[in-house]
Amino acid sequence: MRKLAGIVLCFALACLGAAEEWIGIFINGTKVGYARYSESNSTFEGKPAKLTESLTAMDLGMLGTPMKLNILTRTWSAGGKLLAIEAKSDSAGRTQNTLARFNGKKVDLTLNNSGEVTKRTIDVPTDLPVVDDALGAFLAMPNKKGASKSFYVLDPTTASFIKNGVEWVGPTTVTVNGKEVTANKVLLKDPRADTTVFVSDSGEFVKAEAPMGIEMLPVTKEVALGKDEGKGGPVDLAESTKIVPTPPLKNPAKLRELAIEITGRDLSAVPSDKFQTVKVIENGAAITIHPPRATDMKNPPVSALRSLNTRYLKPSLHIDSNHPRWKPIVKAATDGAKDFKTVVRRIHQYVFQRMKPNAGIGILRDAVEVYRSKEGVCRDYAILTGTLMRAAGIPTRVCSGLVSWDGSFYYHAWVEVYDGANWYPIDSTSPDLQVSAAHVKLAHGNVEEAFTFPFLGKVQVKVISQK
Repeated sequence: MRKLAGIVLCFALACLGAAEEWIGIFINGTKVGYARYSESNSTFEGKPAKLTESLTAMDLGMLGTPMKLNILTRTWSAGGKLLAIEAKSDSAGRTQNTLARFNGKKVDLTLNNSGEVTKRTIDVPTDLPVVDDALGAFLAMPNKKGASKSFYVLDPTTASFIKNGVEWVGPTTVTVNGKEVTANKVLLKDPRADTTVFVSDSGEFVKAEAPMGIEMLPVTKEVALGKDEGKGGPVDLAESTKIVPTPPLKNPAKLRELAIEITGRDLSAVPSDKFQTVKVIENGAAITIHPPRATDMKNPPVSALRSLNTRYLKPSLHIDSNHPRWKPIVKAATDGAKDFKTVVRRIHQYVFQRMKPNAGIGILRDAVEVYRSKEGVCRDYAILTGTLMRAAGIPTRVCSGLVSWDGSFYYHAWVEVYDGANWYPIDSTSPDLQVSAAHVKLAHGNVEEAFTFPFLGKVQVKVISQK
């Protein structure tokens, strides 16, 4: 869901030179939301600045649960330099507010996750320009035709910089509201999802096409705010993004090994390790998933792992595992166990039993808010599990990718724990400690790395073997 909102915001900012613009957001022809963009003269900390504001509102479903998401982003700049970015998101009664202040070579971030405040400072990249919107910066270039250029943009949700590439393809025809029009094709290449944008010769936004059948079109305010009558209930995002393999998977929850070929997307960054073997092929990858058996875990005392020099024992974004609040929680969850296997098993069961699914939450949350609410989506389960594992002294990293429980693949998140020799997957949305081979890992790391994974879009998945 975070990726969808990020894609939409890129195009809300693409309406160059307009005091106010409205964009309709559609999935397979059904309107699911809108974006509003405005630009004005303002001040920041008492000095003149340009203020751009974008509001994105989405009304979707997720696994049969209504999911609404609103994101308001405000950006202050002066003399072509970013001064600050403020992003406010709300979904299902939860909020996430991020304020990023640019101070020379550093960015100071304050994140407020439903009242829980954390602060981070990150370095500003120096090898490429840093902008608020890569597409807008590219279209503002005087010699953009036939050109390509890369930029960094700040993702407030993961408090990290993302590299975006923009390429001018040239004139083409595109269908807009049932009519063929001539426009210039521009490709926006983002590690999370690639998007095709169409603009007029003067740089006006004509249309954008993104994964999942998403289309974005300029509309009137009345159309943007109006309801799409006669379309039934909200578009279910899980159904829209699911990937159906050929042939179908048989009993995916019990698979011990799965070999597949995914084509239609660059997967060169997908990790290859003891969980899965990845071979890059033309326009995709051949992946054999062979999760290590939970019964093969070594069983060292947890105290022996605490001395390891690894970042996966340290606190990170949304995983404040060094906070004293977690010590009594871990002790109660593990009943004071000291050995690796018992601690892992008990924390896994603790999270599974404490949490209840709520697919209607569309924002990224920290472990404290997840723990207090006792509900969430798979990424919330993973963040809470990772926090408790690290607080217990077990190296843990977050994973994102795909999972199948009914034969189709859906986007998912889980964690991996380290026993001193190998990494073992743990999925706290399931009561089973053993993870099936119907999990395809697309990224792993801390939150900002795990959740910056390649969105697959309309790929083809061919099942080579399953057992």
